[in-house]
Amino acid sequence: MLGCSEKDLIERTVQSITYPQDWSAFSRKLSQSFSSEGRFQKFEKRCLHKSGRIVWTESTASLIRNHNGEPLYFIGEVLDVTERKQAEELLSSVNRKLIEAQEQERTRIARELHEDINQRLALVAIDMNHISEDAGLRPGLRKRMGELAKQVEDISTDVHAITHRPHSSKLEHLGIIFAIRSFCKEYAEQQKVKIDFSRDEIPPAHIPQDVLVCLFRVLQEALSNAVKHSGARLFEVKLYREVDAVGLRVSDRGVGFDPEMTMKTMNQSGLGLVSMRERLRLVQGTFSIESKPNGGTTIDAPVPLGGSDSAATR
Repeated sequence: MLGCSEKDLIERTVQSITYPQDWSAFSRKLSQSFSSEGRFQKFEKRCLHKSGRIVWTESTASLIRNHNGEPLYFIGEVLDVTERKQAEELLSSVNRKLIEAQEQERTRIARELHEDINQRLALVAIDMNHISEDAGLRPGLRKRMGELAKQVEDISTDVHAITHRPHSSKLEHLGIIFAIRSFCKEYAEQQKVKIDFSRDEIPPAHIPQDVLVCLFRVLQEALSNAVKHSGARLFEVKLYREVDAVGLRVSDRGVGFDPEMTMKTMNQSGLGLVSMRERLRLVQGTFSIESKPNGGTTIDAPVPLGGSDSAATR
C-alpha cells in the first residue's frame, strides 16, 4: 500500500508514515483507546507513500490486553480508500461550484427584484390609489381599489425584505453578527414569532468567508424549518465559539420529531436538511439534530477553523 517492504516499515515509526497534519488527531485517538474500551472504527488519515504521494487510509483496530489489563498489542485493519476520497473530492468540487453559482444567482435575483420588480409594484400601488380617489367611482368600487392597492403595497414590502436579506457580499462587509441579528429581527416580525439571539465573542477576521456564508445559510434553512414544522412561537439562536471551532445552534421547544427517521428519509424529501449537511461538509463542518416527539428540536452546526488540514476526518 505504501510501497515499502517489511524491513522498511520495521525501521520506521507510525508517525513517520503519517501525513504530519493528521498525526495529532490520530495520536489522540490511539491514546483514548488505551483508557477506554480499546477500540476505534473507521478512522481516516493520510499516509505517505514511499514515492512521496499521499495515500488515504481507513483504520479499524482493537486493543488486546493481558489478564492484568495491561495493553499488549493492537489487532487492526487498514484499507486504502484513496480512490473513494478522490471521488468525494471531485463531488465536493462540483457541489462547491453549484453553491457558488447559487450565491451569485441569489445576488442577481435580489438586485433585479429591488431595481425592477419592486419599483414597478410601487408605481402600480400609486396608480391604484389615484384611481380609488376618483370621485366618480362608486363607494364600493373605491373601497375595493383601496384594498387592492394595500395588497400591492404589502407585496412590495415583502419583496423589499427579501432583497435586503444579507447575501455573501453583505456578510463580508457587515459581518456575521450583524447579519444574523438583522435576519432574526426581520424574520421574527415577518412570521409573528419571537427569536432570541445570543453570541460569544468572536473576532470576525478569524472566520473565512465561505464559513460565514455557510453558517448564515444554515441559519436561514434551520429557522425556516423550525417555524414551519415545530408549532413553537419562541426560538433560540446562538453563535458560539470553541477553542478551534465556531458554530451555530438553533433550538425550539415545539412538537419535535424522530431525527433518526428524518435522517433516513432526508435524501428523498428533506432537501433543506440535505442542503445544510452538504454546505457544512464543504467547510469540514458537522451537522447534528437532537429532537424527540413533544420535546423540542436543536440543530447544531460546528465548523473547525483550522481548515481541511486541521484534523483527519472522524
